[in-house]
Amino acid sequence: MSLQGPGIIIFNVHDRIEAMLKKFIFWNRCLQMNEYDCFGFLSSLLSENKIQLNESIKRDITEHLKQLQLTFNEYFPNKPASNN
Repeated sequence: MSLQGPGIIIFNVHDRIEAMLKKFIFWNRCLQMNEYDCFGFLSSLLSENKIQLNESIKRDITEHLKQLQLTFNEYFPNKPASNN
């Protein structure tokens, strides 16, 4: 939501965009290493029910995160040029 609203331009939110792209990478790494703490609800669900995440579901989550990253890159393709 911090990327929306009146007066918001790409130059003002570039750091937030970069942070979001890094989160996608981080979340995928966590999935690969079977570390789910960054997914609060999922982590609680797995630990409370003493279950393992199904590999098929893990692949689906990974693919979804990759698609989100691609879409994000389509909306915000390049770093804004500096006026220096």
